[in-house]
Order: sequence, then C-alpha cells, then structure tokens
Amino acid sequence: GLPAGAYGIGSLCTEPAVRRLGLAKALMRVVLAREPGTAYLWADAVPDFYERLGFTPLPPEAQTRPGSVLMARGERRGEAGPLEYF
Repeated sequence: GLPAGAYGIGSLCTEPAVRRLGLAKALMRVVLAREPGTAYLWADAVPDFYERLGFTPLPPEAQTRPGSVLMARGERRGEAGPLEYF
C-alpha cells in the first residue's frame, strides 16, 4: 500500500534508563538522512516527537488504527491510500 519510493518505519522505543538523552532523535535523523524517499510510520505514542522531525499526520480518512496516528515525511506523503500496516 505504500507508493513507489516510500518506506515504513517500525516501532521505536528507548530503555527508561537512557531516555531523554537524544538517542531516539539521533537514530531517526541518521535513518532519515540515509534513506531517500517518503517515510511513513504509526505513532502509537508521542506524535509530537515525530512532528519535531518533520513528520505530519495524514488526513483523517487515512487514519485506520484507533490509538495511533499515521504520519509521513517526504515529498510523496499524500500518495498513500488507507494503510492497515506496512
């Protein structure tokens, strides 16, 4: 269901003992810099974290998982249809 040139990012979590050290942000920045194209993800928690990395929520009709927000970052972000999961 993803458009050509797009990829999905799976769950990202950090051990409680090392949270708030910037590790998740650093990892995401490396992935986004190395992988061209449009990135999609389901934000199950803290969508604002992903917004600070340039992700934006897709329109309401694309939101098919209660409790999660489908977000994308990149030029082709509006081209995906409804996604169940990647």
